[in-house]
Amino acid sequence: MKTAKPVLGLMGLGLFVIAACSTPTPEVIVVTATPDQPAGTTEAAPTDEPMSPDDGLPASFVTIISPGNGTQWNVAQPIQVTGSARDVPSDTVLIFAIDGALNILGQTTATLGPANDQGIQAYAGTLSASVSTTTDGKIVSGVLNEDGSVAQSAGVFVTYVVPVQASITITEPADGSTVANPSSFTVSGTGQGLFENSLVVQATDSSGNVLAEVATTLNTSEVGGAGNWSVTLSVDVPAGTTGRIIAFSQDPSTGGTAASAQINVTYGQ
Repeated sequence: MKTAKPVLGLMGLGLFVIAACSTPTPEVIVVTATPDQPAGTTEAAPTDEPMSPDDGLPASFVTIISPGNGTQWNVAQPIQVTGSARDVPSDTVLIFAIDGALNILGQTTATLGPANDQGIQAYAGTLSASVSTTTDGKIVSGVLNEDGSVAQSAGVFVTYVVPVQASITITEPADGSTVANPSSFTVSGTGQGLFENSLVVQATDSSGNVLAEVATTLNTSEVGGAGNWSVTLSVDVPAGTTGRIIAFSQDPSTGGTAASAQINVTYGQ
């Protein structure tokens, strides 16, 4: 078993990140699938090491198989980073999430598994990133030498996507207002971060009985983006009946409500 280095000094960390992110012309390595190693492609740093005569791959390398280059990573959830390595001085793979300014947004480690018949070892690690706004960056993986210098590293470009908080507002009619013509009236508002940009608008009485219901979508071409919405409702109740206008959007992952808004109204005078 190779010696693992659990602690990385500040200087070594900086050199590791810079080395993984300063590759001018990365090459793509194709890994042959075996029971111990999944197939895939990854961006890896060029190397001056001699090519292995049996498989055409560098004698020593680290790769990232997933996520792929250009992945849009929803940072509300951690991401699984997988890859491979061969002939490296440690079984510990350091994995970092960094932004364009080389600030470290998250880090983890993974342990290389047993080597296959090509001498290739696989690894997998779960990585989280802390960002406040959607931004571009890179995931880098690498292995250090005993002296803390970088032995091998690789990186893939990603976009850290910060999900928009789902929300709905009702702007018309106003809360507490009287709907002059209940047989045909407009309800409008705004929303963002809704599943498939969709929502349902209801008119109810004060007991919660649904008097009218219309499904609609936000006026936006961006999935999950912000936009306006507007529907026309019609209810048939005695003038002066009190009730509510409710707008809501469901969360398909839970079956519950992702966002909602409601106002009180009086139908007719």
